[in-house]
Amino acid sequence: MFAEKTMEASAITGTGSYQLGTAVGAFKTWRSQFANLSPVFYCAENGDGTIWEIGYGTLTYGSPDTISRSVLASSTGSAALTCSPKRRAAERCRRSVKISP
Repeated sequence: MFAEKTMEASAITGTGSYQLGTAVGAFKTWRSQFANLSPVFYCAENGDGTIWEIGYGTLTYGSPDTISRSVLASSTGSAALTCSPKRRAAERCRRSVKISP
């Protein structure tokens, strides 16, 4: 399953799960595109694109919704992004992918 234009503001502390916020601009939320507990691929970056991460995880509905993280590649090799609570990252895949088991 593919989802076009899925992007949400998100927050992370350390290397934990992405805590999803609201859709960015005209983009859609992950929840509107994928069912609870769906395995998904994601891309994330800081606002200017200099720090980024590509990986897969599980979308979990909650307050807030979250995506767990298994990093495939990043701007720091294969390490997860680490951001302070004040730093924001955005899910920026133009095409999000649900992994079919």
